[in-house]
Amino acid sequence: MSKLRRDQVVLSSHLDILDRHATELAVGSIQAYLRNHKRCIEKLLKDSEGVSQVLIQILNHRNDEILIRTQANTQQMSEENSIGTRSVVMILENSQRDTKMVKVLTIVAMLYLPASLVASIFSSNLVQFGSQPNPQSHNEGVYVAKEFWLLPAVSLGLLVVTFGLTHGLLRAYPSAW
Repeated sequence: MSKLRRDQVVLSSHLDILDRHATELAVGSIQAYLRNHKRCIEKLLKDSEGVSQVLIQILNHRNDEILIRTQANTQQMSEENSIGTRSVVMILENSQRDTKMVKVLTIVAMLYLPASLVASIFSSNLVQFGSQPNPQSHNEGVYVAKEFWLLPAVSLGLLVVTFGLTHGLLRAYPSAW
């Protein structure tokens, strides 16, 4: 468009020069040709300005459509994220509730464990009440059997085996835990 404007200015200046020096008939026909050319350039400039305005309106309309689609997509993604976030929050709340329940159960088990140990020891044949198994002695009370040492030995052995198996399984299958 700027080239057309430049050509228009140049033609106008040439026509002004020719108007001052028009002496021959050939110069008159050149002047008529240049005037006609000037009118064509002016018409092209006017038409191109209208086309430019239409193109600007088309581009603005397309930009508005794209903005509306982008806004709708962003809103949809936001709603989907909101649903996912609510699901995660519900899972976390359930997990916290389960953790509290396990904590309570652990405390209860810890309270009853010593009583359970004492009950199991006294209910076995390792501890006896009454008189000693030796008939010559007449002492009354609580007597421990000679095999009592087996209780801590077997318990500690089973404890070591259990920890060893747990450690081995954790190392062999880390993703399962």
